[in-house]
Amino acid sequence: SILHTYKCRCTQYLLFFSCSFDVAFTDAFLQLLLSQVESGRVHADGRIAASAYVASFLARACYVRLDSLLGALSRLLEWAAGYQSLALSRLGGEAALLDAHLHGVFYSVVQS
Repeated sequence: SILHTYKCRCTQYLLFFSCSFDVAFTDAFLQLLLSQVESGRVHADGRIAASAYVASFLARACYVRLDSLLGALSRLLEWAAGYQSLALSRLGGEAALLDAHLHGVFYSVVQS
């Protein structure tokens, strides 16, 4: 998968360029990325890469419609809020530990 070429400097721009031709491409690409971020069946590295692609895409692609941008950000925030609630409920009142390995996807989504 091309999404696993994390930290590659040019691959993402080919995808971004192809999305500029049609709004349907843009929306489909965002939906693919967001579904990967939210999926529990995708490895954490893949989810982190998808989150980084979403952030990079929304920051650079001036052709993304405002409603698509706001929808993507809303989905990321809803996922992060749900993750935080679940993580806090699992602690049962104990102090939270900062663990980038355990919560890497969460940190990536919040950074996005």
